[in-house]
Amino acid sequence: MPIEKDQVRQTIVYLLFLSLVVVHSAMAQPKVEIKPDADSLTPQIGASPANITVEIGARPASGSIQLFNLSPQPVAIHTTVANWDLDDQNNVRTIPPTASSMDQWTVVSPVDFTIPPGKTQTVRFSIRPRARPEEGESRVMIFFNQAPKELVKDLGVKVLYRLGVPIYGLAGKINRQGTLHEIALNQQDGMVNLTFDISSTGNAGVRMDGQFVIWRKEDLGGRENPPMYILSGKNMNIPQEAVAAGMTPNTPVLAGTRRVIHNKVQMPTEPGEYVIITHGSLGDVEFSKSFAITVAR
Repeated sequence: MPIEKDQVRQTIVYLLFLSLVVVHSAMAQPKVEIKPDADSLTPQIGASPANITVEIGARPASGSIQLFNLSPQPVAIHTTVANWDLDDQNNVRTIPPTASSMDQWTVVSPVDFTIPPGKTQTVRFSIRPRARPEEGESRVMIFFNQAPKELVKDLGVKVLYRLGVPIYGLAGKINRQGTLHEIALNQQDGMVNLTFDISSTGNAGVRMDGQFVIWRKEDLGGRENPPMYILSGKNMNIPQEAVAAGMTPNTPVLAGTRRVIHNKVQMPTEPGEYVIITHGSLGDVEFSKSFAITVAR
């Protein structure tokens, strides 16, 4: 099925929003890595889907990724795979492979190719475990390096851009167990920063599914426990009285780690008293918390 231009633009914007210096990810949002060279222009490639989950075991697991080129010039791509995790700032980092890491079992085709202007390229992958995978979640990042092969010597080389698509492999019984320890808020320089302190104690990563809504205090009336609103599209149902609304980050917290997830929100510009409510779920556990915020005159 052809990709519509609007779809492509929306995907590019989405990937860039999710990216810091490197992905952020992963486990599900694309977790995408874009690594610019100081002298480069803008990213010229996007990927769909942004992340992939497959079951791994005795049989190979396979899938495909579609890359698209919106630039007016051909783009040369060299593909690499890597083992990865998230650092303390929730950025993707590559880590050394192990005998049983998923990057050692992943085959990609084609590896080197050029996408003509405005065209797409399908890249297929196959994961072929050479040993019985450990129960739980494994992961590999497929990197699309926007440069010819001869310029890509290793993952540390300067390339125009490096975009990553995370693949999560699930084996055996999956236990996604997360704890939301605290939700906090601070105001600074016209921004509200919501922070979520989350740990993942199961054998697979967890992520939030939530949103925030800002109300004028006088308009709050009876909305202390709001539903999950539809925030966009033809079925959007956010009340007109809401000053602002948006989704909380779904940055993954990988198994066995504890992270603080930041959600920065622009403060209202009109002076007054407001209430910001964040609510949603972490796995099967629902959360909701409200904060009073003041915009000074």
